[in-house]
Formats: sequence, C-alpha cells, structure tokens
Amino acid sequence: MAGFWKCYFIGGTGGFMGADGLSAPFVILMVGESDRQWIEPVYHDPAMRPLGSLKSLVPAGPDSPEALVDAAIAFLPKLFESCPSFNKVAAQLEGVEQLDFHRGRGVPSEWGKLREEALPKFEELAVFEAGLRLLDLSRVGQRWSCSRRSPV
Repeated sequence: MAGFWKCYFIGGTGGFMGADGLSAPFVILMVGESDRQWIEPVYHDPAMRPLGSLKSLVPAGPDSPEALVDAAIAFLPKLFESCPSFNKVAAQLEGVEQLDFHRGRGVPSEWGKLREEALPKFEELAVFEAGLRLLDLSRVGQRWSCSRRSPV
C-alpha cells in the first residue's frame, strides 16, 4: 500500500448556480497510488453507505475516464437505485469488498449497462478535484513566538 495523492468531492453545489461551491451531503473519494491506483470513500454523512460491502475500487487504469462514474455508483448507490440494472448488479455484489476493473475481479456482468444508465444522473452531480501536497509547518509558530509568553 502507498498513500493518497488526490481526492474528489462529489455532491451538490450551494448558492445561486453553485456560486458557494460544494454543499453537503457529499462523499470524498480518496485516490491512492502504488503499483495500481485505487479509490476509497470517506462520507460526510455517516448514514451514507456504499453498494453492498464495497470498500474500494480499482480503475481499469490510472485516471481512467470511467473511474469517477464507477466510483459514484459504488459509493453513492442511493442516487442510482432507479436505474433498471441496479438491483441485478447489487445482487451480484453480495459480499464483494473490492471492484477491480483492472483485473476484472468482482465486476458484475451488468456493470457496463448500469454505467450507461447512471451516466445522465452522474452528469447532474458536482465533482470537485483536489490534489494533495504536504504542507511545510515548520514556520507556523515563528510568527507568534513573541506573543507566546506565559501570563505573569
């Protein structure tokens, strides 16, 4: 395993025409990279749940164009329950913890059909991307060093 290097926030937008940015509820899709890329969800609302027992998703390849819609279906399933193929796919995912599109493991036979059905709903979502970089915190306390005197 390696670490996470970027994330996506998927949800709605706030304010007039999205002027206030991302609004709750949302999911954070953490993208990790090692020998293969993978995606794991972090939920804003503890009532949100993934499809079945899913914990992670491995895209077909790094930054695969389908990865975000696949992750949305896997980790925001309530939004796609009305898709005709949803129940069949959900039944095939019983006990599956990882969807591995790279090696084709755990991927239901109807997934491609569900992806097509889900695309119009997915396109209505707000998706924000954020790169992760380590901040240098060594200078944080320097600014306040004079004011950190203990009370007399």
